[in-house]
Amino acid sequence: MMNFIQRNIFIQLRANKFHTNEHMEDMTNYKKQKIANIMKNMEDLPEGEVRLSNPILNKRLNKVMDDERHAIDTSIESLDLLRIIIANIDSIMNHCISIKGIIKLGNYLRTKGDKVDFVKIDTWLSKLHIQRIAQFQGSILIQLFNFEIDIYDHLTTDMVLENKPISSANGFSSLAKVNGGEMRNYGWELNFSTGWFAKIGKFQMKLRGNIAQNFNEIEEMNPLMLAAINGSDTYEPINFSWEPRAQVGNALGSIYGLHYLGVYRYDYEHNG
Repeated sequence: MMNFIQRNIFIQLRANKFHTNEHMEDMTNYKKQKIANIMKNMEDLPEGEVRLSNPILNKRLNKVMDDERHAIDTSIESLDLLRIIIANIDSIMNHCISIKGIIKLGNYLRTKGDKVDFVKIDTWLSKLHIQRIAQFQGSILIQLFNFEIDIYDHLTTDMVLENKPISSANGFSSLAKVNGGEMRNYGWELNFSTGWFAKIGKFQMKLRGNIAQNFNEIEEMNPLMLAAINGSDTYEPINFSWEPRAQVGNALGSIYGLHYLGVYRYDYEHNG
């Protein structure tokens, strides 16, 4: 009986919170009432607080949030997601798994996940030593609320480049084809969908969405290609332009610039 109850609780939760338009199975009034009572208890459970029980890690958490609020590239959405994850951890450690908190996490990923800087999130989770329990929250979304996640890590070893100019000191001005090097692509994609809704006559609609993040890193590159792309060691900056450059260990297509040291103060004593 418990499997039946659990199954229908999550059918109802998905329908109510993620608009899947699923329907509970036929059942007796007794079971319906039992499910209603359990769902009410879930709603009444207190949400976790944004804190970590370990004083050292909690101090580190506060510093992470304070530093991010004052950063030049502040990401409010990333901070909000971190708070949800931390509150769920507090609930798990001090009460029980907060289904309400997990649903909040899922809804936030669906509505604002495209604005989250997941590189920062991953760095923060690592710094706070909470990656595993954060992954546990994600696994609940996948197993109970039908979220799907794909993780990939692919190494390309045949970056074939065509008609690339090279230094004439090599005896040729260009190469017809050359294996440019090796590049790693890695990342993840989170998929979710609703059930059919907005049914009007024969018309009905379903929404699908996904959040993804991809990274690449040049692991090895042909020295001739590096020299052709990077050119001379002397860089003369031009307005509204940036330096075309490739660097092993960084992403292909990265934008490089100069360090800005400031403006010289003008006065007659030093500048005539």
